[in-house]
Amino acid sequence: MSAANKRLRGLQISRPFVIGNTARAITQSERENDKTIPENHTHRWTFSIRSASSDKEGDYDDGVEGTLDDSLQTWLKRVQVRLHDTYKDNNKTLDKPPFVVSETGWGEFELVIRLHFSPESGERPLTLHHMLKLHPWNVTKSIPRDDGLPPTVHSWQYDEIVFNDPYESFYNLLIANPPAELPDDGVVTKQAREEESKKLNAVKKEVVQSTTKLRNELIKMENELKNIK
Repeated sequence: MSAANKRLRGLQISRPFVIGNTARAITQSERENDKTIPENHTHRWTFSIRSASSDKEGDYDDGVEGTLDDSLQTWLKRVQVRLHDTYKDNNKTLDKPPFVVSETGWGEFELVIRLHFSPESGERPLTLHHMLKLHPWNVTKSIPRDDGLPPTVHSWQYDEIVFNDPYESFYNLLIANPPAELPDDGVVTKQAREEESKKLNAVKKEVVQSTTKLRNELIKMENELKNIK
């Protein structure tokens, strides 16, 4: 980074996103039409990182949260996803939206996700984890099916990336490309974000107070040591 492109000390800017997966039981007709599906695989699942947007147009059912669009590309340039070791090609690299991985499988496992930010950010990659959900326990939503198979499963989580002391050029880029408006319902809502922000602000306040108290105690101890000498 050039000297002119300085960090804006004391500033924070964040960007919301949705991370999660949907999973459906594989039908007999799917097996007949796709001979590559292993016999022991019971579900077809899709993992994605999505914009936290209220625009659901084009999604295949109401259980999906967020939207697949290009808005994340302002700050997110690459996503690497590591699957379970039993998959032959278990390292996926996604260099542009949509950031989606679709596979078939039989068991739940932890996905390891590595986010690479735009060069302007000057930030190192960030590692996240997501537990792939296939069954309707501890999920965002499960949708019954009329064909006798297990319900369609949705497991989504709202999250935010916070950029501390951002470079000026990156800050200006984010300001010029504001995030999509959050929906009024679902797991990703304006109310949920406000509640989460209140919790985070309360924690920040507590940390600042604790840090200030410790600093004052340290200064007091240093002054006492000087007086002893």
